[in-house]
Amino acid sequence: MRILHISDTHGFHDLLNVPQDIDVLAFTGDESNRRDPYFNEAEFYDFAQWFAEIPIKHKLFIVGNHSTYIFHNEKTVRELFLKNNITWLHKSSVVIDGVNFYGDGISPRFGDWVYTTDRAKTNKHWDLIPEDTQVLLTHTPPKGILDITENRFHEIELVGDSALWKRVQKLPLLKANLFGHIHNNKSIINTGTRIINNVVFSNATAVTDAQFNKGITFHGNIIEI
Repeated sequence: MRILHISDTHGFHDLLNVPQDIDVLAFTGDESNRRDPYFNEAEFYDFAQWFAEIPIKHKLFIVGNHSTYIFHNEKTVRELFLKNNITWLHKSSVVIDGVNFYGDGISPRFGDWVYTTDRAKTNKHWDLIPEDTQVLLTHTPPKGILDITENRFHEIELVGDSALWKRVQKLPLLKANLFGHIHNNKSIINTGTRIINNVVFSNATAVTDAQFNKGITFHGNIIEI
């Protein structure tokens, strides 16, 4: 199975290069950029139309902290995705060609964005991941894996979620954890993959911090399962 993993397009989705020889397209959050649901609505529907028209049979989606329109209109979005053969994994699973996918877009709290929770409570969400999960879609990275950022004091931090890292180590059948959320910046590269204990960890953020004027700077990872 060939999985194309993309994430964090932030409104620039139509600039992505999407190959066609793909079995599953997995998007791990932040299709939009604006905080205001009114402006975020146009970004979301433009993304949804683009996503629906990609000629790949299986398309998976999870939310991110910038999914403001979805947060306020979950029923409408669920119906739209269902009509367009898009599977929204929202603390839920789907089996494709014998491979069990599970998705949850929750992230550790940062500001007042949506689909976030206190770091001390994220374990309650990850505990819901089924033991038979083989491909895990999350918006946040696990702590210490492709999650490097620079804070406002220009200090380097690892900002992934430690509770998620603890959980993925206990999933006996896990083959891949696909995520985004933490972008590249001018001096740090987070995009790409790492293999730890035979599990592929993939960060596929498509834009670069402070360089949104460049649009898409990364076109995704292809994962072989």
